[in-house]
Amino acid sequence: MTARPPWFDEVLAVYAWADEQVRLHAPICTISGRCCRFRDYGHNLFLSQLEASVLFLGAPFQVNHSQQFDDTGCPYQINGRCEARESRPLACRIYFCDPAFQDAMPAIIEEGIRKLKQIADTHGTGWSYSPLHHFLDNRYPAHETIPLLREPTPCDDSTSRRPLPLL
Repeated sequence: MTARPPWFDEVLAVYAWADEQVRLHAPICTISGRCCRFRDYGHNLFLSQLEASVLFLGAPFQVNHSQQFDDTGCPYQINGRCEARESRPLACRIYFCDPAFQDAMPAIIEEGIRKLKQIADTHGTGWSYSPLHHFLDNRYPAHETIPLLREPTPCDDSTSRRPLPLL
């Protein structure tokens, strides 16, 4: 069994918090699969290097790294279902097509990202936030902690915070 990074359980706690926030709003999922077909529906999945590590460590299979990945969709969606449900990133847990949930999503994702940045600062990992296909294309093995894309910078600079658009 692969050793988990020291911050792994803290990321899972953020996920549990997000799942509870979503549960309180009770959005409806029609299992359309639109959430995972990024290009078809005009959105993209961004995640941090912490989330990518959790995804790759917890996914039930490793993706085929002999192919090039792009923003088409998620390789963990098979037959319209998420096969990496337990380790899926924050945005996957919060994004729903339900129009009644659209106004609640930004506050939940912003607070979740704030919590993840706090974990990154606490553990000195720095912060990298990129589309899923970046992490897939760089072919990081599940047993490795994903390296930063640039030098670490503190995450709590409130002057650089901007709300993320929901695409």
